[in-house]
Amino acid sequence: MNKFEAEKLAQMDYSALLCECEKLDPGDEKLMAEERLAQDVIGWPEYRE
Repeated sequence: MNKFEAEKLAQMDYSALLCECEKLDPGDEKLMAEERLAQDVIGWPEYRE
């Protein structure tokens, strides 16, 4: 693969990523992140010195 082909492939991958990111709903992403954080906190053992 030459340099041009590699750059074109990278550009196509980036464009596909941007296209998929546009489909995301920031509100839904925030809700899922908060739910995951709540689950993580429940699963952590109590801190002891």
